[in-house]
Amino acid sequence: MEATSMRHHQQKNCTCGLSRVDEDRVELTPYFGCPCRYCIKKASTARCEPQSMSEENLINAIEYIRNDARITQALIVGGDPLVKPKQLFALLENLASIPHLNNIRIATRHALLQPECINEAFIERIASYNYVDYAYPLRSTSVSLDVAINHASELQPDVIRALNGFSRRGINARGHAVLLKGVNDDFHSLKNLIDHFLAVGITPYHLMHCADAPGGAPLRTNKKKGHTLITQLMAFSGTYALPYGYVTAVGTHYITPGQVLRYENIGGQRFIRARSPYPAERYKTLSGNSSLPPLHEIDDQGYIVSHYLDGNDALLVY
Repeated sequence: MEATSMRHHQQKNCTCGLSRVDEDRVELTPYFGCPCRYCIKKASTARCEPQSMSEENLINAIEYIRNDARITQALIVGGDPLVKPKQLFALLENLASIPHLNNIRIATRHALLQPECINEAFIERIASYNYVDYAYPLRSTSVSLDVAINHASELQPDVIRALNGFSRRGINARGHAVLLKGVNDDFHSLKNLIDHFLAVGITPYHLMHCADAPGGAPLRTNKKKGHTLITQLMAFSGTYALPYGYVTAVGTHYITPGQVLRYENIGGQRFIRARSPYPAERYKTLSGNSSLPPLHEIDDQGYIVSHYLDGNDALLVY
């Protein structure tokens, strides 16, 4: 088995900007272009030029979702979807028209980078796609934000004001963090971040291990360190017990306190070996791929086993 990064494996789904590994959820990338060294999306698009979904791509993606009633969730990722509002609004307009799609999430850091762009008109437009059917709840459409915030110092007054604007209009903001060496890989920093989330009305969501993306190696602590930190956080109320995981080309693997991590040496590098919850045939059907990504195999029960490159605490942060 070659120690090849997951970023070399591209899904072959029906249209550019649409990917799927879950029965109930699709991932939409209306705009490619990821500047963050630790970004999960960058790990899979590092060799792609910045580009946007074309009108034809958008039409094909919407029809794909509309024709499969099993799909109830859409995650809009990037590059940052909020960077191109007209494109985002067109996508939301179409998604909100699909009866069986009732959960739309927008992954963003734009509110941190350019909070001045999050004005009342922008918030109102996003909120207009939020709809609650009180008589038939499953006919509702919920739009929410998944905001990547890695340290409490990022929650500056303008950022809090922008996110609070969404909350006041019924758009829930969930805060998730990437475990970054020298930034937040200690108990005090993580607890302080969650305290800030709770104080300003951001829902603590999850903690992710830093992806194996180009240029990100110095920021990647070993997986065991995050495992230890979430165990320490669990000594407090359940609010602090963030789910902790990592992402491979077939989806997310979550690690629980007390779980024994299994390692394997591949090409002189240490990988975490884990069985995923995904049957191989289901993955192939949903993703449109006839084979598994590199560093993945099938066990004797038909499930996918992944190998994830561990971080190295010996590497120094720049």
